[in-house]
Amino acid sequence: MALLAVYYFGNMEERHYDNRTQWKQWATVVLGIATFVAVTAFVLSIIFRVAPPISNRAVSPVGEPTVGTSTLSIAFLDVGQGDAILVRGPNGTTVLFDGGPDRTLLARLGEVLPFWQHTIDMVVVTNPDKDHIGGFIPLLQAMKVGVVLEPGTSSVSATYHSLKDEIVRAQKTHSTKTLIARKGMRFPIGSGAMIDILFPDRDVSEWKTNDGSIIARVSYGSTSVLLTGDSTKKTESLLGQIEGVDILKIGHHGSRTSTGAAFVSILRPKWAVISAGLDNRYGHPHQETIDTLKLFGVTPLITYEKGTITFTSDGRTFSEPTFIEHAR
Repeated sequence: MALLAVYYFGNMEERHYDNRTQWKQWATVVLGIATFVAVTAFVLSIIFRVAPPISNRAVSPVGEPTVGTSTLSIAFLDVGQGDAILVRGPNGTTVLFDGGPDRTLLARLGEVLPFWQHTIDMVVVTNPDKDHIGGFIPLLQAMKVGVVLEPGTSSVSATYHSLKDEIVRAQKTHSTKTLIARKGMRFPIGSGAMIDILFPDRDVSEWKTNDGSIIARVSYGSTSVLLTGDSTKKTESLLGQIEGVDILKIGHHGSRTSTGAAFVSILRPKWAVISAGLDNRYGHPHQETIDTLKLFGVTPLITYEKGTITFTSDGRTFSEPTFIEHAR
């Protein structure tokens, strides 16, 4: 009997131990599932965060902007012989000026955007030449774009017609809006930061593509950048009164047809950025442009030397630029 009692109660202890073990295992599984669901919900809430379309946002009143606690960043992407510039506002709004010549754009965006971001609020076609629009075709296929802003000029190239087809598809699938840029347009990008269109100030549909380039000023607090596309000296002379800037994107990859001395003397930038490909067949940047900048004490930063060039502003000053270099 004693042996039976020991056997019986010993088995009970084992059963109780097994039950406790099973409960611990189940509790661990349930806790793991709950944690996974919570983390997944948080990530999805960020990925699918819906912001009002940029074209529908209220334009901030003219006056002294309110400086927020966040920063504005501007990245001059290293896309070879072309332009691609990503502006990220203090509230996270993303505006991409030009797309470079090809799919390199997607790789460069992957270096400066969060891995989960699949939306660009607005893309700006400063002019319809291939070195500014080629990368927009795969971008529109891969990401949702809220607004496409164009200058009003056009091209007969196959690349341009492919882009227009992709824009039509995006309008149908993502309700992408299209706008023609005009002087006076203002696009708020958070905490008082603003993108102001300075040119075109007229219908440029019959103009040469470079002459009709979009020129835009990006400002945040007391800091500002001027983005010039492929604008020529002719276009620069049409801007009238213009304020100085911290950073100047040199027009047309440093061509001698852009960046006149009178223009630089008014702007007096601290930094100048040239987007160009190594050993390009145009010889960009031209020595005349480098000499003009040196005349005003500005040494340009060139993407084929520095890679992707990024500046950040707190609304008071721009930080020193950072670089992401790439193999040549």
